Amino acid sequence: MADGLALAAALAAGACVLIAVASLAGGAPVPEAAAWLHRRRSPAHRAAPASVPSLRGQAAARAVLERLEVLLGRAGRAETPERFLALVAAASAAVAVAGGGAGALRDPATGLALVLLGLGGTAFAMLQHLTHAARARRGRLLAELAPMLELMSLELSGGNSPHGAIAAVTARTDGELSRELRRLLAAASVSSSSSFEIRLAALATRLELPPLAALAAVMATSRDYGSGVGQGVRALAVDLRRAQRREVIATSRRALTRVLLPAGVGVLLPFMAILLFPAVTTLAASFR
Repeated sequence: MADGLALAAALAAGACVLIAVASLAGGAPVPEAAAWLHRRRSPAHRAAPASVPSLRGQAAARAVLERLEVLLGRAGRAETPERFLALVAAASAAVAVAGGGAGALRDPATGLALVLLGLGGTAFAMLQHLTHAARARRGRLLAELAPMLELMSLELSGGNSPHGAIAAVTARTDGELSRELRRLLAAASVSSSSSFEIRLAALATRLELPPLAALAAVMATSRDYGSGVGQGVRALAVDLRRAQRREVIATSRRALTRVLLPAGVGVLLPFMAILLFPAVTTLAASFR
C-alpha cells in the first residue's frame, strides 16, 4: 500500500514538472517587462535614439522657418522663407567669392578671413535689414491707424455700422493698413468660416499691433453683447495720439542729446581756441 502511494506521488510530481516545462516552452505571451528588455537588446532599438537629434533638428529648422515667415509678413514681403534663405545664401556666396578673390592677392589667410566675413556679414546684414523693414512698416501702420480710427468714429457717429464704417473709411483712404483691412472685409464676406473680428485679431497678432487687437475686441464685444463701438473707437484714437505725442517728445529729446556732442566739439572748442589764442601766445612769449 505504501509502495502504491509512493508511486502515485512520484507520478503526480512528474506530471506537475512536465506541465510546468510545457507551459514555459509553449507559445504563451511574454510579459511586458521581458518584451521591453528584448526590444532594449535589439539593434533596432539601440539605433532608435540616434533619430532623436534629427527630430530635434527638424523642429528647430521648422521654428526658424516659421519665425522667418512672420518677419517677412511683418515687413510686407510676399516671398517664402525658403526663397529668402536662397537669396541670402546666393548673396553671401557672391560677397564671399569677391572678398576671397581680393584677399588672395595678398595672402591665403586674408582671403580666408574675407570669405568668412563675407558669409557671416552678408547674412547678418540681410537679416538686420529685414528686421528693420518690419519695424519701419509697423511704425507706418500705427501712424495710419490713428486717423483711420478718427474717421471711423465720425462714420459711427453718423449712424453707420462698425463694418460699414471700416468699409467706408478704407474705400476713401489709400495705404498699407487700408489694403489689409479691405482684404479682410472681402475674405469675411466671401467665407463664413471665421468672422471679421477673428480675422482682425489674427492680423493684429501677425503684425504686432495691439491697438488693432483692441479694436477687434471692441467690435467682438459689440457683436456679442450689443454694446456701443463709438466710445471705444474714440478712446483708442485718443490713446494712439497721446502715444504718438510722447514718442515725438522722446525723439526730440534724443535728437537734442545727439546734437550736443557734435556742437560742443565742432563749435565750442574752436571758439574757445580763438578766444584763448592771444592769452596763450602772450604767456608762451613771457616764458622765453
